[in-house]
Amino acid sequence: TALARPPVDPNTLAALAFHADNAGDSQAVVRYGIAGAQRASSLGAHRQAADLYALALRRAESPAAEDKVQWLEQHAVASYLCSLGEAAVSSWRDAIALRHAMGDHLAEGDDLRWLSHGLWGLGRVAESDEAGRASLGLLQDAGPCPEQAWSLVNMAEQGLWNFDPACSEYAARAIAVGTEIGDAAVVARARGYTALANAVRTDSGWDELETVWHEAMATDARGETASFLGSVTGYIAAMHFNPDR
Repeated sequence: TALARPPVDPNTLAALAFHADNAGDSQAVVRYGIAGAQRASSLGAHRQAADLYALALRRAESPAAEDKVQWLEQHAVASYLCSLGEAAVSSWRDAIALRHAMGDHLAEGDDLRWLSHGLWGLGRVAESDEAGRASLGLLQDAGPCPEQAWSLVNMAEQGLWNFDPACSEYAARAIAVGTEIGDAAVVARARGYTALANAVRTDSGWDELETVWHEAMATDARGETASFLGSVTGYIAAMHFNPDR
């Protein structure tokens, strides 16, 4: 079609994928669908990205395992970001099975960590805990690495929301690994979860929580950790009838 004549306008990639699907051209569906999904994700259009990854995955004919597992992981994240929780969980489970078959234990452990996070948001707390522990079990002997650090952060977060006293232990281990690998976001998150847990359980540690929040605002370029800590701090302060916080 005229849309497919080079150079292809990146804004037409989604349309090209859907035209190719109607025409029964599986190769073109994958080519344009994956490229379109990646562009949509970069622009924050996560629902479109999820739809395009799902389309490409349905129409791909015997893709290489490495390609398929990456598409599954990207579909899972896009689905999670647009509140398609069940679709995200399904793709993470498929990606975990593929990573396991490939012998890629670091990526398998990281996908299990994402699965744990996604399941908790769906209220499936027991499954979330099981996936989180499986993630850490795979990664705890891997040596200091981002996957291990974020698995520990996930367990600290689970501990915070599930009122698990082990929250502080997981957070301390995450801080140690994050410090060793130079990941300031890991350290900020773990310190924040410790401070939040203290505030939730004992209504103490507010000054430390505020310090961590201000440090996150200064060091977190994307603002994710600072915005999370700020919003949750306000919520917990309201729980304790402390509006001045």
